[in-house]
Amino acid sequence: MFKKESGITLVALIITIIILIILAAVSITALMRTNLIEWSSSAAGNYLDAASNENGLMSQFESRWTSIDAFLSSKLSGAGK
Repeated sequence: MFKKESGITLVALIITIIILIILAAVSITALMRTNLIEWSSSAAGNYLDAASNENGLMSQFESRWTSIDAFLSSKLSGAGK
């Protein structure tokens, strides 16, 4: 006679929202205590510094390689004469 309806009740929805708020509060305080945000921004800065340093070293090696390549090419072309 009565039709049983299934679905989420208002009480279950409120409990779920309260649990999510508690988890968010715990996560935010954990992030603030460990200074994770500041640490990650300083790590990003260190990464950019290392990348620019590596690019400088690679350009130095590339210029040395082209000079060695030119030297060997001139020696090899002179040896064939």
